[in-house]
Amino acid sequence: MKAMKTKTLNTACTILVFIGMTATVISQESSTDFLEGNSSEMQNMVSFTAQYIEGKAYLNWNVTDTCGKCVYYVERSEDGINFETIAIKKGLPSPGDKKLSYSFIDKYPKIVYSFYRIKRVGENEEISFSWVEIIYNDNSLQTLSNDLASTDILPIK
Repeated sequence: MKAMKTKTLNTACTILVFIGMTATVISQESSTDFLEGNSSEMQNMVSFTAQYIEGKAYLNWNVTDTCGKCVYYVERSEDGINFETIAIKKGLPSPGDKKLSYSFIDKYPKIVYSFYRIKRVGENEEISFSWVEIIYNDNSLQTLSNDLASTDILPIK
């Protein structure tokens, strides 16, 4: 039986959260092991953007991909580590080196920050990932301040 090599992907994320006049730093580091040859960075991704507009997250990505049987999974996370699939898009074959555009609207982004990535599964079950895009839900501070205003006792750390 052949031994499989693993490749480690290290990610780090630092977030500043401002509440009133206090800034809280949230820093996370993670490493994920992928089976070499089975999972990698998405080489065919030309661009990937996430924008927060009026309570929704608009995701757009462009690829040059000749694989007609690929599937793209839109994944979201609250912490940048644990992702869940929120949408699936069937891939189309790209004519030559032309870009194909895909999009998805997340109508219910997470409170404060949402981390998004695209997972591509190829026709031979090879898996690759895009980089992570982060959106800031600017309604979250209003929601948080409404929640705090409705309580009599505020926790102090």
